[in-house]
Amino acid sequence: MQGQMYKPPLTYTNKIIVIFAAVIFFATAILKAYGGIDLTHILGLTPTKFFDGNIYQLFTYSFVQTGLLGALFNCLIVWFIGGDLELNWGRSFYRKFLGYVVFSTGAFYLLISFLVWGTKGGYTFLGLQSLCLSLLVAYAMVYSDRYLTFMFLFPMKAKYFCLLLCVLEIYGVLVSAYAQSAWAHLFAMAFSYLYLRNLSNKAQGKPFLPENWFKKRPKKRPNLSIVKDDKDDEPKYWH
Repeated sequence: MQGQMYKPPLTYTNKIIVIFAAVIFFATAILKAYGGIDLTHILGLTPTKFFDGNIYQLFTYSFVQTGLLGALFNCLIVWFIGGDLELNWGRSFYRKFLGYVVFSTGAFYLLISFLVWGTKGGYTFLGLQSLCLSLLVAYAMVYSDRYLTFMFLFPMKAKYFCLLLCVLEIYGVLVSAYAQSAWAHLFAMAFSYLYLRNLSNKAQGKPFLPENWFKKRPKKRPNLSIVKDDKDDEPKYWH
């Protein structure tokens, strides 16, 4: 039935992501409250520390969460959206896709930060948002006509469901003071779409861009003609 809630299995890779993110979340909260240690500046992607040699941040930043509701929401997206993708693609390609998204988005954020502040400035970039947005884009491409239930009340097609969640995610970032994060999230969505579209075109033997994409189209000639009538007193018409 279309209106029923569909619950995909929690696959192996997604289980690791959820557990890893949960452990880091609670460790960050506990250490900050009782030890005065802020893991967000250690594991999050901070340009100043990355350019000082902490290159591991390019991997760990994606699993650092600070807000409870945001962490819970993102983990649910990884579970519900990522489950079917891993089953469909296989574990190897699914992990490759996630790895490309994490590293390319982090590298893009470093580039934006470098252009704005250089090597000695920038905010800490963290969270599962970029990964979740990429999964939503992928799901909308693979299961575009599947019905999902939004807020357990409103059934809608997956492409609209994922688009709505993407808009909510982007809005939550845009209202914050970290514009670089918003651009990084938009990049993650664009990268996911272009990467999957390119693979799809290759599988079908199609070029990434149409062959006539850059060809100059000939100008259309005006389709005008004179229509003569038998009666001389009638006016001429242009069609």
